Amino acid sequence: APDPLNPPEAASRGKRKPGRPSKYSRDYCQVVINLGEQGYSKAQMARTIGVTRETLDKWAVASREFSDALKQSRDLALGWWEDQGSLDAQWNGFGL
Repeated sequence: APDPLNPPEAASRGKRKPGRPSKYSRDYCQVVINLGEQGYSKAQMARTIGVTRETLDKWAVASREFSDALKQSRDLALGWWEDQGSLDAQWNGFGL
C-alpha cells in the first residue's frame, strides 16, 4: 500500500521522509578538523556538536566532504596524542 505520508510524487520531487530534520551543516567539516587538532575523540566531537557518534557516521556516509574531514580529524587527534606521549616521556627522563 502507498505511504500516505510520503507519496511517490513527493519522492520524485526530492522530498525527504517526515521526521526530524538533519542538524548537518558543512561548517561541521572544519569543526571536526579543529577538534581533531586538539586530540578530541569521535565521542568528544559528537558531544561538542550535540549529536551521537552514530549521527557523525551517518553524516560521513551522506557527505564525502564530511567523511574526509572526519578521517583527517582522526589522524590529527592521533598525532596530538602521540605528541603528548613524546612530551611526557621526555619530561619523565626517558629522553626520546
